[in-house]
Amino acid sequence: MAPTPAPQAHRLLMILLAAYFLLDALFGRQKFAQNLFFSSSAVSDFIDSTNAGVSQGRGIIDLLGAAAVFAPFALFDHARTLARPKRLWPYVLVLCFLVYEIGISRGYLLMAVLSILLGVRINGRRLVLAGAGALGLFLAASYIRGDFQNMAFSNPLFDALGWPYLNLSLLLEKSLDGGSWLDFLFEFFKKFLPSFLFQKEIFSFNVEMTKVIYPHFGDYIQSVSIFTYLGELLYYRPTVLTALSAGAVLGGLARFLERLLQRNALNSTRIFAGLMCIVLLRSRIQDVFSFLIFLVLFLFAWHWLTAWRPRRLDSSASAPTAPSAQG
Repeated sequence: MAPTPAPQAHRLLMILLAAYFLLDALFGRQKFAQNLFFSSSAVSDFIDSTNAGVSQGRGIIDLLGAAAVFAPFALFDHARTLARPKRLWPYVLVLCFLVYEIGISRGYLLMAVLSILLGVRINGRRLVLAGAGALGLFLAASYIRGDFQNMAFSNPLFDALGWPYLNLSLLLEKSLDGGSWLDFLFEFFKKFLPSFLFQKEIFSFNVEMTKVIYPHFGDYIQSVSIFTYLGELLYYRPTVLTALSAGAVLGGLARFLERLLQRNALNSTRIFAGLMCIVLLRSRIQDVFSFLIFLVLFLFAWHWLTAWRPRRLDSSASAPTAPSAQG
């Protein structure tokens, strides 16, 4: 169990998170407009924004949003350290964040439910309940998105698992020049240069490879294909050096983050991070790099907020001096 922050730190944490949520929902990313439960055009709007942002880095609003994706899980872990009467509003804010961050992502919804339900306690009964609940919401989200109408396999879950490998096989049939393993590392180091300060061009691997296997899309792709982490390993050559460099970076980040998460007793956050890394490896390794870097930044900010204490004046300096006695 994580140490309970001071009351002042708890109030500051709630105020900042609530303020960020409202400002981002109203003036920032405005993700409710691209939420599959609230907008019938959520998927097409997401595709439009993806096409518009090809090869561009993220702005400051998107950078903050990438770090804030961990907020509901850390807040849930924090709420469990409070007395029961004080948990209501943190839990309400957790729910608001979770619904807001769904967007069109069924994978996020699946992993979020598992992380919250398993973050309290892991046993056989809870595993079954969490798995059933998460799968039910996944299928409901698939139905709302219209995925049941465009199935290649028997159900949307099998489609989600099978299509990345089918896309990879289509990609391997193409004659690609590929890139160097140094290009792969360079794409990683670009992540530390914020695009709102430095002009940079990002190689959008999934978008560019989608154009290769589906040339009829032209410059406007109608859906973004994913190719699993193997796509990058086979594209950047030699494959062995790409795999070694990717493994070294991922191993170093994962080990460092494991210590931070354990030190802060953020169990739900830890489960979410692990599950999302698995999901993101269906897409590409660079996505996992970005995800873990933002987790590091979030944990540093979280530690500062929960450890905050108001400054108090030294009583000896602030107390009035007693008048000396007169003969």
